[in-house]
Amino acid sequence: MLLHPEGAEVIDVVIPTRDNEQWLQRAVTSLIRNTNPAHLGKIIVMGKKPCGLGSAERYRERVTVVETEGSSWMENISLSETHVTTPVALYMHDDCMILPGNPDWLVPLAKAMEDPTVACVQPLSTNDSGAPQINAELCMPEGYYYTTWYCPILVLARVRPFTDAVRKMPHDIYGDTVPFLELCKEGWRVVVSTHVCQLHKGRQSNFRIHGDGKDPHEWMKEVRAETRARMAEMYSPQWLARLDACEMIPVVSVLKPHGNNMEVLM
Repeated sequence: MLLHPEGAEVIDVVIPTRDNEQWLQRAVTSLIRNTNPAHLGKIIVMGKKPCGLGSAERYRERVTVVETEGSSWMENISLSETHVTTPVALYMHDDCMILPGNPDWLVPLAKAMEDPTVACVQPLSTNDSGAPQINAELCMPEGYYYTTWYCPILVLARVRPFTDAVRKMPHDIYGDTVPFLELCKEGWRVVVSTHVCQLHKGRQSNFRIHGDGKDPHEWMKEVRAETRARMAEMYSPQWLARLDACEMIPVVSVLKPHGNNMEVLM
């Protein structure tokens, strides 16, 4: 089964991590246990020295651990480019868990990549972060949508444009905004699939790494205010309005883009 139009039958997986062994071992274990092995290429864990797999050490023969000097998600994504061997790769947070039930969950994501204008596709998730997009998506009919809300918890992406977009981030906290804006400015599309295949514990891990001992509610308020102010310096009001709108535009046909979707999104 071909998973993307370049002809490869497998997809490499990149899992950036930072002092998060508790979640990383769950991420690796769930990926291997709940994914059709015929779809998986290299599983590459990118982490700051020392980087341990915890209880997932039993899968060491399946996993390539690259110990880096990178101390952030975006640094390790950037460094991973030289280790990935497939033109399309799956990028998975270390605090994400693949849900059991459908070992071929990668297939509906790969389908969207048959459109050469799509840079990345993301599935829905059960999420403790409270992203407004999640509530909107859960009300949508099943299918694919062009979106203006990018959440790279688990994303299938074209390696070069994705890593280039990630390198434009000033900080990990901007992962939900800057990569999408940079991709769209370059003419790419971002797609979300209503397929649910993951659980994400993002608020817990973000607060543990970046919260610095603050009250969680106060920290979230500070983060929102800081990122909003910085985004206003980086992008025009037009782009900020696009983010606020949480656009969800149906993809009439993944294989043959139809109508004015590109005009609306660009």
